[in-house]
Amino acid sequence: MNDNIKHLIQLMDEKPDLPVIPMVGQDIVADCTGEWIANFGKAEVKKMCIYGENVIFREDKNAIKTVEALELEGLTEDRTREESIEKLNGYLDELDWLEAIIVHIETPIVKIPDNTEKINELLEG
Repeated sequence: MNDNIKHLIQLMDEKPDLPVIPMVGQDIVADCTGEWIANFGKAEVKKMCIYGENVIFREDKNAIKTVEALELEGLTEDRTREESIEKLNGYLDELDWLEAIIVHIETPIVKIPDNTEKINELLEG
């Protein structure tokens, strides 16, 4: 079992009441099949919400990143940096957030046998 899965299980044990939400990167689903191969990436506890068509994560260490994603930059014009940060954090605190265990689903790292050539030879032969 890889470290990412172990960490996911640990988070689930520590926070059993939180939902587990897989976040799938677009490179995973960029083909025309009905199912996709992927890998368990990093798991972390984050707060999230929806804004328009986007999933927004609350970046506690970088509130500006969250504010930019929510397009709130114009709300703090004519304020000092400190005043802006305080005001924007106040706005963010007023929004509804879901705390969840986020599992990043990534490009697979396992080697899967490719039988394309063998099957094509069989069909041609």
